Amino acid sequence: MKVAIIYTAKTDELERGLAEKAAELTGEDVEIRSYQDLSALKESAVDGYVSSAPAARYAGLVMRAIADGADEVLSTCCFMGDVVRALQPFACYAGVPVASIDEGMCRRAASECGSVALLFTSPIAGASVARTLDAQGRIQRRGVKVRPVQATEVAALSGDALVARFAECAAEALADSDGLVLAQPSMAGAAERLRELTGKRVYCATDEPFATLA
Repeated sequence: MKVAIIYTAKTDELERGLAEKAAELTGEDVEIRSYQDLSALKESAVDGYVSSAPAARYAGLVMRAIADGADEVLSTCCFMGDVVRALQPFACYAGVPVASIDEGMCRRAASECGSVALLFTSPIAGASVARTLDAQGRIQRRGVKVRPVQATEVAALSGDALVARFAECAAEALADSDGLVLAQPSMAGAAERLRELTGKRVYCATDEPFATLA
């Protein structure tokens, strides 16, 4: 089994965690090939949206992975969820499933919650994941009410201080929500503590990254 993983930003922790989850699902003989274009993320962050040039470059990485013989392709950048959705019909034709890392968590959140607080640091990621939540809800014929919340003043924070700030930002929206969705994979480290602090279901992209490919 050949699995391609497409990145913009990445950390050793994310790369290692995805490799372990891929091995769990497909067996120890899984071959992982990574592709990356950090500039696509940086340009989109500056522009405030995913413009044609970074979208095309990122799509090119997915196409290259398919041409290189990947059996499955996982996109890890939640900025690029719309790019992935646009490519999926072609990928289906090519016989290679392609998914965005947030699809699994959105599918589970849509199946378990009537309403969610969607927490993000980047509005681009928040908007993309909101569309994924809507799409997954529609597939299940369930309406999911999404309350978007931007976590602000977090750049200098880490550890417990970051978790506390996330909880503070999400508190009002969570009061009337069944669960909390963390839009970006980089927020995953806060998930367990947020479950303890809020008493709510908390969904993060790294929980079930390959769920819609399995």
